[in-house]
Amino acid sequence: MKQAIQETLAQVANQVEQQLQTTKKRFSWYEIKNYLLAVIPTGILTGLIFWLLTKYFGYQER
Repeated sequence: MKQAIQETLAQVANQVEQQLQTTKKRFSWYEIKNYLLAVIPTGILTGLIFWLLTKYFGYQER
């Protein structure tokens, strides 16, 4: 019984390791670089738009 449990745990650990290796291959540096090149300019533009909106249409002190 104990040996069967250990074998099952070893199989599960092996499957988890294989899935981790697949995930590491899937997210290469090339893909991460492309993601950041898409996200960072979008964030900067969004921040700029909201800053302009609050500057011209936001609360104004008198």
